[in-house]
Formats: sequence, structure tokens, C-alpha cells
Amino acid sequence: MIYVLLITGLIMLLAGGEGLVRGSVSLSERMGLSKAFVGIAVIGFGTSMPEMVVSIEAALIDRPGIAVGNIIGSNIANVFLILGTAALIKTQVTTSKILWRDGLFLVFATILVTASLHFMDLGVTAGIAMLVLFIAFLWHVYRTEKDIGPDEPEDLPHMRAGRRRQLITSALLSLAGVVALAYGASLFVDSAAKIAANWGVPPAIIGLSVVAIGTSLPELVAGGMAAWRGQTELVVGNIIGSNIFNLMLVLGTTALFTPISLSDVPVKIDLWVMVGATALLIFGLSTRLRLDRWEAVLFLSLYAGYCVRLATA
Repeated sequence: MIYVLLITGLIMLLAGGEGLVRGSVSLSERMGLSKAFVGIAVIGFGTSMPEMVVSIEAALIDRPGIAVGNIIGSNIANVFLILGTAALIKTQVTTSKILWRDGLFLVFATILVTASLHFMDLGVTAGIAMLVLFIAFLWHVYRTEKDIGPDEPEDLPHMRAGRRRQLITSALLSLAGVVALAYGASLFVDSAAKIAANWGVPPAIIGLSVVAIGTSLPELVAGGMAAWRGQTELVVGNIIGSNIFNLMLVLGTTALFTPISLSDVPVKIDLWVMVGATALLIFGLSTRLRLDRWEAVLFLSLYAGYCVRLATA
């Protein structure tokens, strides 16, 4: 039965990824928003829902190791595995705005979380501060990406009604994709985590590896679909957005439910791996605003090495 759930989850992931990419591209066109914003906000939010659910569930049962390990492991997987896979399919191109606005905020969030975990416990106050910073960042992105088009002709109400219907259809398709991705990932994660636990794998390692990869499956599928369709702005925006969501929204929300102390969570080395992955991502994009296939091979090789290190830890 557990393998049936795994297969069902994978099918839902593929269908959800296709629906989310198609709906999001259409949504950006209908609302006058750039694909970068949709990649950060819509797809980034949607594909980060599994991390949110898993981390909150872990916090509620007082298992901060799985919660924090899931977030850190997901960010590492997003850069090395998901973006590496997407760049292997097609060279990933971005813009200077995404790099210096969103990329630098990701660097700030990564350093902030790493330093905070080393020098203090994350509780309710820290969680609220992280959520406020996240909301401010999202509002800034929206304001700088919104493209106000010309007013619709007053004498063509049927055209306005048609555009509204198209907007609703695109939104519903995106929502259906998010739901399918989240539920499909949940089926996969639950099954994989049970198998790992039966083998006696420690909770933090499960969070860093099995759960992290499982909750990153939506990013992997959505990124692969977008890369295949040549929507590279969606891919890069999704990865940067998802990592920001994980650090500020997911970790901030988790801290509201349970205090997070690095002494209780054995992920010190993994934190620095996440910092290194973020630095490589920004450095790679800053050279020519693109990630080529040789960089994809490097990212995937580094992730393979990281997985070997987890397996032998």
C-alpha cells in the first residue's frame, strides 16, 4: 500500500506542476504582473506549502529537528538539485532586478537566520519579526513589479467580462496545481518518512534528506516543467522565492509554535552548506545573469556529495 501512495503522489505532483506553470503564466499576463513576481509570489508560495505543513506539524508534536532540518535541507535541495536540474534542461536566464533585489534579500535572510540560530533561541518575538520582514519584502516586490496597463474601453463591457473569466480560470488552474502539488508531496513524504523511520534514521537526518527532498518535489516538478517550456524567469524566481518563503515565512511561523534552539537541532554544518549554496547561486547568476549546463553539473555534483555526507554521518 505504501508504494501505491508513492506512485499516486508522483502522479499528482506531475499534474499539479503542469497546472501551476500553465495557470501562473496565464495569470501574469492577465494581471499585468511580470513572470518574475509570479514565480516568487504565486509559485514560490504554492511550492513552499509542503514545507509549511511539515514544519508546523513537527513543531506541534515538539520535533524541532524535523522542522528546522526540513527548511535547511529544502533550501539546499532547491539550489543544488532543483535549479541544477532545471539548468541542465535549459540554460536559466534571469534579470538584474531579480538578482539584486530578490537575490540580495535571500542573502540577507540566510545570514540573519544563520546568525540568529547561532547566538539565540528563536521564539515568538523572533517569529513575528521574521514574518513582518517577509510581508514588507513581498509588498516591495509587488510594488516594483506591478505593471498598470491602459484602462479597458468603457464601450466594450463584453471584453471586460471575457478578461475576468480568463483571469478566474487562470487563478483556479493555479490553485488546483498548488493543491495537487501539496497533496502529492504529502503522500510521498509520509510514505518515505515512515520507511526511513523504520530503518532507524534519526529525525534530523530524515528532515534534512527524505523530508527535505520530498517537500522540494513541487519545486522540482514546477521548475522542470517551466524549464521545459522555456519559462526561465519563473524557475529562478521560484527558487529564490521558495527559499525566502522557507526562511522567513515557514521558519518564522514555526517559531510561533515552538522555541527553536540550535543546541536541540544538530544542523550546524548543514546551515553552512545552505549559506554556501546561496552564495554559489548569487555568484553564478551575477557573472552573466545566467546559469549554464556546466554550472548545473557542478550544482548536481555538490548535491550528490552532500547526500553522501548525510548517508555516512
